Amino acid sequence: MRVAVIGAGVVGLTTAYFAHRQNHEVVVYEQHGEPAQETSKANGAQLSWSYVDSMATPNLLPKLPSIMLGRDSAFQIRPRFNVDFICWGLHFLVNCRAAKSQANSLQLLKLALQSKDLMQGINDYLKDDFCYQKAGKLILLAAQPNGFAKQLLDQKQALGCDIQLLNKQQLLAVEPTLADWQQPLNYALYSSSDALADPLVYTKLLSAKLTTENVDIRYNHKVQKFMANKDRGCVVTTEHGQQSFDAVIVCTGASIDCLHDVGIKPLIQGVAGYSVTLPATQQAPNTSITIQDEKIVICKLADKVRIAGFADMGRKLLHRSERALQLLTTARRLAPEIADYEVDNIKDWTGFRPSTPSGLPIVEKTKMSGLYLNMGHGMFGWTLAAATGYQIVQMLE
Repeated sequence: MRVAVIGAGVVGLTTAYFAHRQNHEVVVYEQHGEPAQETSKANGAQLSWSYVDSMATPNLLPKLPSIMLGRDSAFQIRPRFNVDFICWGLHFLVNCRAAKSQANSLQLLKLALQSKDLMQGINDYLKDDFCYQKAGKLILLAAQPNGFAKQLLDQKQALGCDIQLLNKQQLLAVEPTLADWQQPLNYALYSSSDALADPLVYTKLLSAKLTTENVDIRYNHKVQKFMANKDRGCVVTTEHGQQSFDAVIVCTGASIDCLHDVGIKPLIQGVAGYSVTLPATQQAPNTSITIQDEKIVICKLADKVRIAGFADMGRKLLHRSERALQLLTTARRLAPEIADYEVDNIKDWTGFRPSTPSGLPIVEKTKMSGLYLNMGHGMFGWTLAAATGYQIVQMLE
């Protein structure tokens, strides 16, 4: 089959990889001049095989008033009073029910574990260093999980998930540098198999490798519209002209305008996340650290420290530099010794993570002939890319 993949972030290029491995003729369209220039560029770098919980949980509901009033430093919502935003919000509230949230999180976990298995094949294929490391992951908790959180933990463990609850002594044995943090160390969830990798380096390596094997990756090609082909498949239109394909897979993250003209409106909202990247010190942790209450992650990538987090959505969001500064200030308060905070020209990033109300990605064939979707991965695009890329390619017909 002749297959087009729209988008050259981690999801798009991983999808192109699986289509190529299935011997399809693959063309990738990317509006920017190089891969991973938006959501994938400098995300938290987490391959969270064991911790992919849905954002919609019953524990979030009591916090919504303070979030809506802007009193939560990590999670900010500025409502947009349009049909799409309101519809998304109502579906999100439905998914906050305990049974629904638990089912969503377990489905995400199954996808993540499938990605973990598939990622080994991609590592072997690339035979190069994109900072992949089996660093393990610690999620710092103020108290032991109880209620809904404890039920979810028990279900994960029953499914064979590599995750355990540690006390202070145990978590310091895993990551001794935490002793210098200005953060209460009471409990942590720990997975030794979770990994880290640089998504930008990954996409550049994968793009270069696929190009040598005759995958046609067209940068600076913005897709303007789709049309049904009179014979079969789908026609892609860019400013450079039109081409016909047997199948088109859309992997554009939060950019879904190109779908509206054909009457497809997936329930996706862009949730802004931020990161800063700094030179690491000797006190930088070797384990990936998540501070749950602050909604930030900290990890070491080669000689750098990546600090990422927060979740903002809606209108009148703070300027990216303000939120990046808040993120930096939070990290410096909690972990003052891990990085060179005085460095000039700090590298900061903002990405709009394409989120569905349930947290589950949309991996499906649409009502339009030859058009498929692989999008809506939220903050877990890097983690789930291999599983959803593999699954959507199996759907092609």
